Amino acid sequence: MTVSPYETELRAMRMDEAKTLAEFEKERPYPWNKSQFLNLVESKTTTVLVWEENQTFIGYVVVQIVEEEAYLSNFFVHPSVRRQGYGQKFMRKIFSWCLHRGVQQITLDVDSSNASAVNLYKKMGFGLLQIRARAYPQGESAAVMRRTIGNSL
Repeated sequence: MTVSPYETELRAMRMDEAKTLAEFEKERPYPWNKSQFLNLVESKTTTVLVWEENQTFIGYVVVQIVEEEAYLSNFFVHPSVRRQGYGQKFMRKIFSWCLHRGVQQITLDVDSSNASAVNLYKKMGFGLLQIRARAYPQGESAAVMRRTIGNSL
């Protein structure tokens, strides 16, 4: 199997990085902790992918694959590179990584009031499936979105 250039900079999280990722999470409303990341290291269906470019940390994503569908449960782009197109580049890398594993559809949910994230996902071809009222602990609504990746990126 040929590896796409879009996914060459993605790699599985190393155990010693769980603490660092948990530190990045502290800025978020519902941060993941070190244990949550470590628990995924042994998972057969879920992978924490890290993107580094030129020895610079760009971001990470948590991807669960069940049959031909992937669910993105955590997507993070480092604040120092936000609003520079890295979110879109990262999504293309994720699409390629998933496609090479037989995924046909990607689903995610996002706080529906997070306009920048919702706009990124729309730009990347995700469509709104539904709004789930009070989906998050403080009563925020979730926008559940899905994209078919098929054989094209």
